[in-house]
Amino acid sequence: MNPATVHTNQDTRNQLPAMVVRQAIETLNSLAPETADHLNALSFVLMRVALADGRVCNDERHEMEEILIEHSRVPAEHAVLVTEIACHRAQLADCGIAYAISRGLRSRLDAAQRESIAALLTAVARADGCFCALERHEITQIAGELGIDPAEVSTRG
Repeated sequence: MNPATVHTNQDTRNQLPAMVVRQAIETLNSLAPETADHLNALSFVLMRVALADGRVCNDERHEMEEILIEHSRVPAEHAVLVTEIACHRAQLADCGIAYAISRGLRSRLDAAQRESIAALLTAVARADGCFCALERHEITQIAGELGIDPAEVSTRG
């Protein structure tokens, strides 16, 4: 190994992941405000369900990423980044922020779109094969915030 190039080679290897992340952030920052708001709100309410039992497992993260890819039509690298951002936001959020985000979805979406989000919440809760009472409760809470009659939301295991 040449001591004169050891730092150069290492810097080049470390720059690639950083460059990918920076490009993903630039793309997210260039989204239309309505699209960005929807993506942030959707990922946040999905993460609320995933965190309801106190932890977010890999199966739940992957399910959230797949939902964002399919529902919001974002590339996989963006879905991963948005999921991680949502995880940190949800861990730091208080009830007021959580309520405001779901109420924002309620005002922007029609009834069918809100009901489809309720189904996505259930998919995240079931992703790890353990659909617990805490997750059911969180789905019911979010459904109410979205203006959906909680009795109409399927939270059966």
